[in-house]
Amino acid sequence: MAPLKAPRSDGSHVFFFQNQWDNIGEVVCAWVKDIFNGRPINQELNNTLIVLISKVAQPEEISQFRPISLCNILYKLVMKIIANRLKIVFPKIISQEQASLIAGRNITDNIIIAQEVIHSMRRKNMKWMAIKIDLENLTIEPVGTSLTNQSKQLEFQITHEELSC
Repeated sequence: MAPLKAPRSDGSHVFFFQNQWDNIGEVVCAWVKDIFNGRPINQELNNTLIVLISKVAQPEEISQFRPISLCNILYKLVMKIIANRLKIVFPKIISQEQASLIAGRNITDNIIIAQEVIHSMRRKNMKWMAIKIDLENLTIEPVGTSLTNQSKQLEFQITHEELSC
């Protein structure tokens, strides 16, 4: 963790923990072990602030902000341990098609693959249909060249509730 990034929700920097590790290291390690042995994380440590940082001088749209999360250091430490453990497991359970979850691959690879597939389908004059999903505007629309009249009139609707975690 970068020592002097934005202070966490508790106001402390990672630098404090790194600088004082000789004094607090044993207590922090014991606390982390307790968490992994089933002790619940205190609700106050679980709080995270999400702050929007402006990318431009006078932002007018939400896309002109960059969100950052200010987590408690101890909470972030536990989450980093979990993430590092999952890095070992993920390659065994995630298929190669899920590019955004594979280390060293970009989600933009999928854009190029999709363009190649659609180009190939158009070139071979095959019947095909693709569905374009715009998550930013929460709309779904069919895309294709060989759609029947019925499928051209299909309307896809998606609600915020369907996308919630």
